Amino acid sequence: CSAENGQCRCRNNMVGRQCNLVKSGYYRIDLDHYTYEAEAALLRQGCSVSERELPVGRPATWTGPGFALVPEGGVLEFQISNIPYSMEYEAVIRYEPKVIYSYEGLLYSLDHQGSATPFPYSPVQYHYMPLVSGMGHPYR
Repeated sequence: CSAENGQCRCRNNMVGRQCNLVKSGYYRIDLDHYTYEAEAALLRQGCSVSERELPVGRPATWTGPGFALVPEGGVLEFQISNIPYSMEYEAVIRYEPKVIYSYEGLLYSLDHQGSATPFPYSPVQYHYMPLVSGMGHPYR
């Protein structure tokens, strides 16, 4: 950003002092435009839903009605079928472990790639994955 006036050099079609406004005639999708709730996923191998009431006086740390409880060896399967463009997407997995560092890690996989990759512990995790428009993507 400029030392004289504080104006930042914005990305293409972004404007404003903090580069947080979209230039007229353009559209920017919110990063969480597509949200898949774990409670609506296919729950397998001992997974269950735990609905939560919104906390009073502080923001919720979750979206949707609550959490999916996933025991060791449990599987959540999300059916992703509304991808508008074939490209790499950033998948954000939000989770809250019951006991921090009490497990080896999370594994995720896309069935059409047939691989599983570990997640180290962190309150929010993400990775890039190639998704093809018009093709269903089971995401576990």
